[in-house]
Amino acid sequence: MKLILFDIDGTLVLTGGAGSRSMTKAFSTVFGVDNAFQEVAMPGMTDPLIFEKAIKLHGLTWTEVDLARFKQLYFANLEREIVKPNPGKKVMPGMPALLELLDQEKTMVVGLLTGNWRQGAYIKLDHFGIWSYFRCGAFSDDHKLRKKLVTIAWRQCEQMIGQRISAKDIWIIGDTPLDIACARDNGAVAVAVATGTYSPSQLQAHKPDYCYDHLADFSDLLCALRNE
Repeated sequence: MKLILFDIDGTLVLTGGAGSRSMTKAFSTVFGVDNAFQEVAMPGMTDPLIFEKAIKLHGLTWTEVDLARFKQLYFANLEREIVKPNPGKKVMPGMPALLELLDQEKTMVVGLLTGNWRQGAYIKLDHFGIWSYFRCGAFSDDHKLRKKLVTIAWRQCEQMIGQRISAKDIWIIGDTPLDIACARDNGAVAVAVATGTYSPSQLQAHKPDYCYDHLADFSDLLCALRNE
């Protein structure tokens, strides 16, 4: 059995900035700071670390109550923002056709490995009609460090299917160097796709096992998944 774990933003979908706008509004409401994430590099980061970086950048302190309120407002904002027309909002090339084919493969389990909080991930993927393809997953609710999420999704999948999966049969598909590092740290296969903010050459510099400009034609990836 193989476990294929997808990142969300820049890999599966683009929200046209709905996520960052929603966080910015929530942060402004809770802490009174406008454009709080302007200098925070978000790609590949988990939501808790994005939040903590903004807090540190602006010299603020926070409590668990503040975080809970921020999350509640973020999710409410995201539900409104995600439905607004935006030319930058789309499902990435090759999706959901690839997901549909993987879903039919009897020796593969499709899951999520994402820095999104689970509710944010659901809002985004449900909007684009692809949430149901993912049978398991790890979210930043589970751990704020991306590399720690692999074991969580891994064990969850093994429990679900009732058999062991080796690290070399875990494939992590993402659009940032952090996704590649996450795979490397766990002995998994790293698949980089340049549909986010990083170019193919920038991703290649981090030595993924596979690197694609996009997955509009996913025949090579599907062949590799079936044959390795």
